[in-house]
Amino acid sequence: AQAKAKLPAMERMRTAANAVEEQARVLGAHLKANDPVDLKRPTWTLEEAAAKQRQDADLEEIAMLSLVHGALNRDPNLPEGREMLADYYAAKHRAAERAHDAPSAERWEVLLRAQGVAKYQHYLQGRGTLDLITRPANAQVDLYSFREQDRILVPTFQRTLGTTPLLDVELPIGSYLLKIRAQGRMEVTYPVVIRRDEHWHGRAPGTSAPFPIDLPKLGTLADDEIYVPAGWFEFGGDPVSLNPWPARQVWLDPYVIHRTHITTARYGAFLDALYRDGLHDLCQQANPGIRQPYFGRDASGRHLPVPDPDGDLIEPGWPMVEVHPDQMDLYARWFSETTGQTWRLPSHAEWEKAARGVDGRWFPWGNKADPTFSHNRKEGRLLPIDAGSTPTDCSVYGLMDAGGNLSDLTRSRGKRGWVPPVVDGKVLDEGADLAGHNRIFVGYSFLTPANGRICTRWLSLSSQPHSWIGFRLSRPL
Repeated sequence: AQAKAKLPAMERMRTAANAVEEQARVLGAHLKANDPVDLKRPTWTLEEAAAKQRQDADLEEIAMLSLVHGALNRDPNLPEGREMLADYYAAKHRAAERAHDAPSAERWEVLLRAQGVAKYQHYLQGRGTLDLITRPANAQVDLYSFREQDRILVPTFQRTLGTTPLLDVELPIGSYLLKIRAQGRMEVTYPVVIRRDEHWHGRAPGTSAPFPIDLPKLGTLADDEIYVPAGWFEFGGDPVSLNPWPARQVWLDPYVIHRTHITTARYGAFLDALYRDGLHDLCQQANPGIRQPYFGRDASGRHLPVPDPDGDLIEPGWPMVEVHPDQMDLYARWFSETTGQTWRLPSHAEWEKAARGVDGRWFPWGNKADPTFSHNRKEGRLLPIDAGSTPTDCSVYGLMDAGGNLSDLTRSRGKRGWVPPVVDGKVLDEGADLAGHNRIFVGYSFLTPANGRICTRWLSLSSQPHSWIGFRLSRPL
């Protein structure tokens, strides 16, 4: 009873510490590195108060465990004591699994098993269930599990699950890739994560039936487009990333996104089309550049990149840089008119899901970093490389260069110290009421260290072109 009485106090302390840490984060977001101590002191005071509250909670936790172990020393079979320890170890085990901390998860699992509490027998079996409905039905579904190979998560074929619809299929916990095939339809990549005692149901917010996964007809997508099926994914939740946000489950309807950034060659073709249509002023307005116009015209009238002021020759396969956000929007409108489809910059959530998948991994390729996996800051001249030319910097859906080469501008908006709300599974980071916020850009570039953590977001972008930020487009399916 004494041990149980400490649980509410521990929870209150940790909740209070989280609230104070959030206050410190919001207050500190407006500070500059060289601001005087007088300006930094209020933030420091909040940080120290939060640390003290967290320390007090840890001491209460130690006291609680001491009481439980003391009771079990007197009566090793005391049911209440065993159950309290089991609840404690189960909570730690869940947190370790979600943090991809396998050694800690194994430790907590051993301790949980040792308690022999009946209510955790099914949990410890480590199984969950899956529903999958497709449109059209009768599609074959092959199951792949992820195995780490040279620090990269590689899909490995396990078995064929059958044909859709699939309901209440029991699977061991883990991250999986489903490959869905039907005659006359493109093969669809559909990642899922099966958690203990949980059901991957694929139900959209406010609905009670699984959302059918559309299987696009062959030829629907161009070679440089990838399809991200509808569903939930874990948005945020990486405490080591820059400007971290809490983990939230977010729903996205099906969409298509470009595999790589818009390249110099593609942007030059856009300018050629404007000029050819007699839109000379608009063509000049759309010509990017910071220190000089990015493109000139050769004798045949084609727009080609000119050497930059440092003498670097711009390659046609390089991702396009030095583009103002308004010019990106102009390109998106032109591309929409050209294709008859609704293209725009991706939202922050669209980019993160396409780059990360659904299992909460830290990097596009898995959970471990290596400088060779993405194109980041290296010795010598710092320049981009051809878009999509680093095969390891590839997500489960096929999105390239999310961990390096160029960062991506999104259509979402944010500001320092602000975390967008998630309501009914939707991220509220767009709209007229956010017009005063700056656009969010995401991902790492050739100028940044080899970190590449997908949840990193940059919240203080001014509306200016930059040499390390590119763009790609997305559209509804």
